[in-house]
Amino acid sequence: MKRMLIVLLMCTPIITGINCKDTIDVVGRIYIVGNEPFTEVAIEVEDGKTYIIVGEVADSLRKMQGEIVEIKGKLKGKTSHTKQSIYVVEYKRCK
Repeated sequence: MKRMLIVLLMCTPIITGINCKDTIDVVGRIYIVGNEPFTEVAIEVEDGKTYIIVGEVADSLRKMQGEIVEIKGKLKGKTSHTKQSIYVVEYKRCK
């Protein structure tokens, strides 16, 4: 029992660190990249980085093209446009 507790306590920071490391909050302008019919929704942040938005909310954000939005999500791999992608967990329109 003690061994299991020690292993659990040792692994918890590692697991938590991985989850926190992949989480990102960004604020930027929503726009569309690519050519029809192969377009993707993206966000350009102040430092010039561009992230492709993936997940269920991509279609909702597509309708917000040109608007400034705050996004909370998890970093994913590179997309067909060789840009880093974000799986959006939560977003809100900025004023």
